[in-house]
Amino acid sequence: MKEWCLNEGGGGRRYILGGGFGEPEYMFVDKDAQSPWDRKPNFGFRCVKMPSPPPAAAAKLEPAFRDYGKEKPVSDEVFRAYKGLYAYDKGELNARVEETLSAPDWTREKVSFNAAYGGERVIAYLYLPKNASPPYQTIVYFPGSSAIFQDKFNEAQSFMWDFVPKSGRALMYPVYKSTYERRDGLPGDTPEPTASGAITRSLGRRTSDGRSTILNREKTSTAGKLGYFGFSWGSAIAPILLAVDDRVRVAILGVGGLEFQKTLPEVDQINFVTAYEDARAPAERPLRFLLSGGVVAGSSLQASRDEREGQAPGHLRVRPHGSSKDLIRESLDWLDKYLGPVKR
Repeated sequence: MKEWCLNEGGGGRRYILGGGFGEPEYMFVDKDAQSPWDRKPNFGFRCVKMPSPPPAAAAKLEPAFRDYGKEKPVSDEVFRAYKGLYAYDKGELNARVEETLSAPDWTREKVSFNAAYGGERVIAYLYLPKNASPPYQTIVYFPGSSAIFQDKFNEAQSFMWDFVPKSGRALMYPVYKSTYERRDGLPGDTPEPTASGAITRSLGRRTSDGRSTILNREKTSTAGKLGYFGFSWGSAIAPILLAVDDRVRVAILGVGGLEFQKTLPEVDQINFVTAYEDARAPAERPLRFLLSGGVVAGSSLQASRDEREGQAPGHLRVRPHGSSKDLIRESLDWLDKYLGPVKR
Protein backbone atom coordinates (compact mmCIF):
# COMPACT_ATOMS: atom_id res chain seq x y z
CA MET A 1 0.00 0.00 0.00
CA LYS A 2 0.98 3.61 -0.47
CA GLU A 3 1.15 5.50 2.83
CA TRP A 4 -0.44 8.72 3.99
CA CYS A 5 2.08 11.36 5.07
CA LEU A 6 1.81 14.41 7.28
CA ASN A 7 2.73 16.76 4.46
CA GLU A 8 0.08 18.90 2.84
CA GLY A 9 0.28 19.23 -0.93
CA GLY A 10 -1.84 22.29 -1.62
CA GLY A 11 -5.55 22.54 -2.31
CA GLY A 12 -6.37 20.65 0.87
CA ARG A 13 -4.66 17.50 -0.42
CA ARG A 14 -2.19 15.34 1.50
CA TYR A 15 0.75 13.42 0.18
CA ILE A 16 0.40 9.64 -0.05
CA LEU A 17 3.64 8.06 -1.20
CA GLY A 18 5.40 4.83 -2.04
CA GLY A 19 3.06 3.39 -4.67
CA GLY A 20 0.51 0.63 -4.20
CA PHE A 21 -0.76 -2.50 -5.91
CA GLY A 22 -2.36 -1.91 -9.29
CA GLU A 23 -0.21 1.16 -9.98
CA PRO A 24 2.73 1.59 -12.39
CA GLU A 25 6.19 0.95 -10.98
CA TYR A 26 7.20 4.60 -11.23
CA MET A 27 4.64 5.55 -8.57
CA PHE A 28 7.11 4.14 -6.02
CA VAL A 29 9.15 7.35 -6.42
CA ASP A 30 6.63 9.81 -7.90
CA LYS A 31 4.96 12.42 -5.74
CA ASP A 32 1.23 11.92 -5.27
CA ALA A 33 -1.26 14.04 -3.31
CA GLN A 34 -4.90 13.06 -2.81
CA SER A 35 -7.91 14.22 -0.85
CA PRO A 36 -7.46 13.06 2.75
CA TRP A 37 -11.09 11.88 2.68
CA ASP A 38 -10.42 9.32 -0.10
CA ARG A 39 -10.41 5.67 0.94
CA LYS A 40 -9.14 3.46 -1.88
CA PRO A 41 -8.08 -0.21 -1.53
CA ASN A 42 -4.36 0.59 -1.89
CA PHE A 43 -4.36 3.58 0.51
CA GLY A 44 -2.64 2.73 3.80
CA PHE A 45 -0.82 4.35 6.71
CA ARG A 46 2.02 3.68 9.10
CA CYS A 47 1.93 4.36 12.84
CA VAL A 48 4.93 6.34 14.04
CA LYS A 49 5.89 7.61 17.49
CA MET A 50 7.77 10.88 17.04
CA PRO A 51 10.45 11.81 19.62
CA SER A 52 9.41 15.46 19.24
CA PRO A 53 6.80 17.37 17.20
CA PRO A 54 7.88 17.98 13.60
CA PRO A 55 8.61 21.61 12.68
CA ALA A 56 5.58 23.35 11.22
CA ALA A 57 7.54 24.53 8.18
CA ALA A 58 8.12 20.93 7.11
CA ALA A 59 4.45 20.07 7.03
CA LYS A 60 3.51 21.75 3.74
CA LEU A 61 5.22 21.03 0.43
CA GLU A 62 3.94 23.07 -2.48
CA PRO A 63 4.00 21.16 -5.76
CA ALA A 64 6.35 22.45 -8.44
CA PHE A 65 4.78 24.78 -10.98
CA ARG A 66 6.01 26.75 -13.99
CA ASP A 67 4.03 29.23 -16.05
CA TYR A 68 5.21 28.40 -19.57
CA GLY A 69 3.19 31.31 -20.89
CA LYS A 70 5.72 33.63 -19.29
CA GLU A 71 8.96 31.66 -19.66
CA LYS A 72 11.22 32.25 -22.65
CA PRO A 73 13.60 29.81 -24.35
CA VAL A 74 17.29 30.60 -24.72
CA SER A 75 18.66 32.45 -27.75
CA ASP A 76 19.49 30.65 -30.99
CA GLU A 77 23.20 30.94 -30.25
CA VAL A 78 22.84 29.33 -26.81
CA PHE A 79 20.50 26.69 -28.25
CA ARG A 80 23.17 25.67 -30.78
CA ALA A 81 25.64 25.31 -27.91
CA TYR A 82 23.20 23.08 -26.01
CA LYS A 83 22.54 21.05 -29.16
CA GLY A 84 26.29 20.46 -29.44
CA LEU A 85 26.24 18.70 -26.08
CA TYR A 86 24.24 15.89 -27.71
CA ALA A 87 26.67 15.33 -30.58
CA TYR A 88 28.37 11.94 -30.79
CA ASP A 89 30.88 10.13 -32.99
CA LYS A 90 29.07 8.23 -35.73
CA GLY A 91 31.25 5.12 -35.89
CA GLU A 92 30.44 1.69 -37.25
CA LEU A 93 27.31 0.21 -35.70
CA ASN A 94 28.39 -3.43 -36.22
CA ALA A 95 24.76 -4.50 -35.88
CA ARG A 96 23.92 -8.16 -35.49
CA VAL A 97 20.81 -10.27 -34.92
CA GLU A 98 20.97 -12.08 -31.58
CA GLU A 99 17.74 -14.10 -31.90
CA THR A 100 14.61 -14.35 -34.03
CA LEU A 101 11.11 -15.30 -32.87
CA SER A 102 7.94 -15.71 -34.93
CA ALA A 103 4.46 -14.59 -33.82
CA PRO A 104 1.15 -14.54 -35.74
CA ASP A 105 1.42 -10.86 -36.73
CA TRP A 106 5.17 -10.24 -36.85
CA THR A 107 8.68 -11.59 -36.71
CA ARG A 108 10.65 -10.26 -33.75
CA GLU A 109 14.40 -9.84 -34.01
CA LYS A 110 16.52 -9.09 -30.97
CA VAL A 111 19.38 -7.02 -32.36
CA SER A 112 22.39 -5.29 -30.88
CA PHE A 113 24.71 -2.56 -32.12
CA ASN A 114 27.52 -0.38 -30.84
CA ALA A 115 26.60 2.45 -28.48
CA ALA A 116 28.22 5.83 -29.03
CA TYR A 117 29.89 5.71 -25.60
CA GLY A 118 31.82 3.48 -23.24
CA GLY A 119 32.24 0.45 -25.53
CA GLU A 120 28.68 -0.68 -24.71
CA ARG A 121 26.18 -2.47 -26.94
CA VAL A 122 22.62 -1.23 -27.38
CA ILE A 123 19.91 -3.89 -27.38
CA ALA A 124 16.80 -3.36 -29.50
CA TYR A 125 13.73 -5.38 -30.37
CA LEU A 126 12.69 -5.08 -34.00
CA TYR A 127 9.17 -6.10 -34.97
CA LEU A 128 8.78 -6.81 -38.68
CA PRO A 129 5.19 -7.11 -39.96
CA LYS A 130 4.04 -10.22 -41.80
CA ASN A 131 1.36 -8.40 -43.78
CA ALA A 132 3.72 -6.09 -45.72
CA SER A 133 6.93 -6.33 -47.70
CA PRO A 134 10.24 -4.47 -47.13
CA PRO A 135 11.49 -1.79 -47.19
CA TYR A 136 9.26 -0.85 -44.28
CA GLN A 137 8.12 2.39 -42.79
CA THR A 138 9.72 2.26 -39.33
CA ILE A 139 8.54 3.73 -36.03
CA VAL A 140 11.06 4.10 -33.18
CA TYR A 141 9.41 3.66 -29.78
CA PHE A 142 10.36 5.27 -26.46
CA PRO A 143 8.51 3.83 -23.42
CA GLY A 144 7.13 5.28 -20.23
CA SER A 145 9.26 5.47 -17.09
CA SER A 146 8.13 2.04 -15.86
CA ALA A 147 11.08 0.83 -17.95
CA ILE A 148 13.44 2.34 -15.35
CA PHE A 149 12.14 -0.01 -12.65
CA GLN A 150 11.87 -3.28 -14.58
CA ASP A 151 14.83 -5.67 -14.86
CA LYS A 152 13.89 -7.12 -18.22
CA PHE A 153 12.06 -6.07 -21.38
CA ASN A 154 8.43 -7.15 -21.02
CA GLU A 155 6.71 -8.10 -24.26
CA ALA A 156 3.45 -8.64 -22.38
CA GLN A 157 3.03 -4.84 -22.54
CA SER A 158 2.87 -4.95 -26.34
CA PHE A 159 -0.76 -3.76 -26.22
CA MET A 160 0.73 -0.26 -25.93
CA TRP A 161 2.29 -0.38 -29.39
CA ASP A 162 1.41 -3.61 -31.25
CA PHE A 163 -0.95 -1.71 -33.56
CA VAL A 164 2.16 -0.41 -35.36
CA PRO A 165 3.45 -3.76 -36.72
CA LYS A 166 -0.14 -4.93 -37.20
CA SER A 167 -0.59 -1.94 -39.54
CA GLY A 168 2.25 -3.18 -41.76
CA ARG A 169 5.00 -0.97 -40.34
CA ALA A 170 8.17 -2.02 -38.54
CA LEU A 171 8.56 -1.03 -34.90
CA MET A 172 11.99 -0.60 -33.32
CA TYR A 173 12.02 -0.75 -29.50
CA PRO A 174 15.50 0.09 -28.15
CA VAL A 175 16.55 -0.79 -24.62
CA TYR A 176 17.74 2.71 -23.74
CA LYS A 177 20.47 3.39 -21.21
CA SER A 178 19.08 3.08 -17.63
CA THR A 179 16.14 0.85 -18.69
CA TYR A 180 15.38 -2.89 -18.51
CA GLU A 181 18.54 -5.00 -18.93
CA ARG A 182 20.61 -1.79 -18.95
CA ARG A 183 19.43 -0.40 -15.61
CA ASP A 184 22.04 1.65 -13.78
CA GLY A 185 20.24 3.02 -10.72
CA LEU A 186 18.54 6.01 -12.37
CA PRO A 187 16.14 7.11 -9.58
CA GLY A 188 13.34 8.51 -11.75
CA ASP A 189 12.33 10.20 -14.98
CA THR A 190 12.52 13.88 -13.90
CA PRO A 191 15.91 15.62 -14.16
CA GLU A 192 16.73 17.11 -10.77
CA PRO A 193 17.76 20.81 -10.54
CA THR A 194 21.44 20.23 -9.80
CA ALA A 195 24.69 21.54 -11.22
CA SER A 196 26.00 18.03 -11.82
CA GLY A 197 26.95 17.22 -15.42
CA ALA A 198 25.74 13.66 -14.79
CA ILE A 199 22.21 14.66 -15.82
CA THR A 200 23.32 15.83 -19.24
CA ARG A 201 25.52 12.77 -19.74
CA SER A 202 22.73 10.41 -18.70
CA LEU A 203 20.13 12.03 -20.95
CA GLY A 204 22.70 12.37 -23.72
CA ARG A 205 23.32 8.63 -23.66
CA ARG A 206 19.62 7.82 -24.01
CA THR A 207 19.37 10.40 -26.79
CA SER A 208 22.35 8.93 -28.62
CA ASP A 209 20.81 5.46 -28.24
CA GLY A 210 17.71 6.78 -29.99
CA ARG A 211 19.73 8.50 -32.70
CA SER A 212 21.89 5.41 -33.30
CA THR A 213 18.69 3.38 -33.58
CA ILE A 214 17.37 5.82 -36.16
CA LEU A 215 20.62 5.52 -38.12
CA ASN A 216 20.45 1.73 -37.90
CA ARG A 217 16.95 1.64 -39.40
CA GLU A 218 17.56 4.46 -41.86
CA LYS A 219 19.63 2.09 -43.98
CA THR A 220 16.84 -0.47 -44.37
CA SER A 221 13.68 1.66 -44.19
CA THR A 222 11.79 3.35 -46.96
CA ALA A 223 13.58 6.64 -47.61
CA GLY A 224 12.23 9.40 -45.36
CA LYS A 225 9.69 7.06 -43.79
CA LEU A 226 10.87 7.18 -40.18
CA GLY A 227 8.55 8.02 -37.31
CA TYR A 228 8.72 8.31 -33.52
CA PHE A 229 6.23 7.13 -30.91
CA GLY A 230 6.89 8.34 -27.38
CA PHE A 231 4.61 7.40 -24.52
CA SER A 232 4.62 9.39 -21.24
CA TRP A 233 8.36 9.57 -20.45
CA GLY A 234 8.99 9.12 -24.17
CA SER A 235 6.79 12.15 -24.84
CA ALA A 236 8.74 14.23 -22.32
CA ILE A 237 12.08 13.34 -23.93
CA ALA A 238 10.78 13.84 -27.49
CA PRO A 239 11.38 17.64 -27.64
CA ILE A 240 15.09 17.10 -27.03
CA LEU A 241 15.60 13.98 -29.14
CA LEU A 242 13.71 15.34 -32.14
CA ALA A 243 15.30 18.79 -31.92
CA VAL A 244 18.85 17.41 -32.09
CA ASP A 245 18.12 14.90 -34.88
CA ASP A 246 16.06 15.94 -37.91
CA ARG A 247 15.78 12.53 -39.61
CA VAL A 248 12.39 11.81 -38.01
CA ARG A 249 9.52 13.48 -39.87
CA VAL A 250 6.46 12.24 -37.99
CA ALA A 251 6.00 11.93 -34.23
CA ILE A 252 3.20 10.58 -32.07
CA LEU A 253 3.32 11.74 -28.44
CA GLY A 254 1.02 9.93 -26.04
CA VAL A 255 0.16 11.14 -22.52
CA GLY A 256 2.79 13.81 -22.18
CA GLY A 257 3.54 17.42 -21.45
CA LEU A 258 6.21 19.79 -20.18
CA GLU A 259 7.62 19.12 -16.73
CA PHE A 260 6.82 21.55 -13.92
CA GLN A 261 10.11 20.64 -12.23
CA LYS A 262 12.91 23.16 -12.79
CA THR A 263 16.11 21.65 -14.13
CA LEU A 264 19.35 22.53 -15.87
CA PRO A 265 18.85 24.67 -19.01
CA GLU A 266 20.73 22.23 -21.26
CA VAL A 267 18.15 19.53 -20.50
CA ASP A 268 15.12 21.82 -20.12
CA GLN A 269 12.34 20.96 -22.58
CA ILE A 270 11.38 24.60 -23.19
CA ASN A 271 14.76 25.27 -24.81
CA PHE A 272 14.14 22.50 -27.35
CA VAL A 273 10.38 22.36 -27.94
CA THR A 274 10.35 25.69 -29.78
CA ALA A 275 12.99 24.46 -32.22
CA TYR A 276 10.15 23.42 -34.53
CA GLU A 277 8.48 26.80 -34.56
CA ASP A 278 11.17 29.34 -35.34
CA ALA A 279 14.31 29.84 -37.40
CA ARG A 280 16.04 26.89 -35.73
CA ALA A 281 13.72 24.42 -37.44
CA PRO A 282 15.02 22.25 -40.29
CA ALA A 283 13.48 22.77 -43.72
CA GLU A 284 11.16 19.83 -43.15
CA ARG A 285 10.29 19.94 -39.50
CA PRO A 286 8.89 16.89 -37.70
CA LEU A 287 5.14 16.60 -37.44
CA ARG A 288 4.10 16.23 -33.82
CA PHE A 289 0.93 14.65 -32.57
CA LEU A 290 0.14 15.04 -28.89
CA LEU A 291 -2.55 12.55 -27.89
CA SER A 292 -3.02 13.30 -24.22
CA GLY A 293 -5.53 15.55 -22.53
CA GLY A 294 -2.97 16.55 -19.90
CA VAL A 295 -3.66 13.79 -17.40
CA VAL A 296 -0.05 13.33 -16.25
CA ALA A 297 0.57 14.66 -12.72
CA GLY A 298 3.39 17.18 -12.53
CA SER A 299 3.35 18.16 -16.20
CA SER A 300 1.59 20.62 -18.45
CA LEU A 301 -0.17 20.17 -21.77
CA GLN A 302 1.20 23.57 -22.80
CA ALA A 303 3.54 22.03 -25.34
CA SER A 304 4.26 25.03 -27.56
CA ARG A 305 3.73 28.75 -27.89
CA ASP A 306 1.12 28.21 -30.60
CA GLU A 307 -0.75 25.79 -28.37
CA ARG A 308 -0.76 28.25 -25.47
CA GLU A 309 -2.30 30.81 -27.79
CA GLY A 310 -4.93 28.28 -28.83
CA GLN A 311 -3.70 28.07 -32.41
CA ALA A 312 -2.20 24.70 -33.26
CA PRO A 313 -0.04 25.00 -36.40
CA GLY A 314 -0.46 22.61 -39.29
CA HIS A 315 2.29 20.30 -38.04
CA LEU A 316 0.76 19.90 -34.56
CA ARG A 317 -2.52 18.32 -33.59
CA VAL A 318 -3.77 18.22 -30.03
CA ARG A 319 -6.62 15.99 -28.95
CA PRO A 320 -8.19 15.23 -25.57
CA HIS A 321 -7.45 12.00 -23.76
CA GLY A 322 -9.75 9.25 -25.01
CA SER A 323 -9.98 5.48 -25.28
CA SER A 324 -7.17 3.26 -26.55
CA LYS A 325 -9.23 2.62 -29.68
CA ASP A 326 -9.29 6.36 -30.37
CA LEU A 327 -5.53 6.55 -29.86
CA ILE A 328 -4.91 3.68 -32.29
CA ARG A 329 -7.29 4.94 -34.96
CA GLU A 330 -6.02 8.51 -34.94
CA SER A 331 -2.38 7.44 -34.74
CA LEU A 332 -2.74 5.24 -37.82
CA ASP A 333 -4.61 7.99 -39.66
CA TRP A 334 -1.74 10.36 -38.80
CA LEU A 335 0.88 7.91 -40.09
CA ASP A 336 -1.11 7.21 -43.25
CA LYS A 337 -1.33 10.94 -43.92
CA TYR A 338 2.30 11.89 -43.37
CA LEU A 339 4.26 8.68 -44.00
CA GLY A 340 1.82 7.36 -46.58
CA PRO A 341 -0.38 4.25 -46.59
CA VAL A 342 1.31 0.86 -46.27
CA LYS A 343 1.55 -1.36 -49.33
CA ARG A 344 0.46 -4.77 -48.17
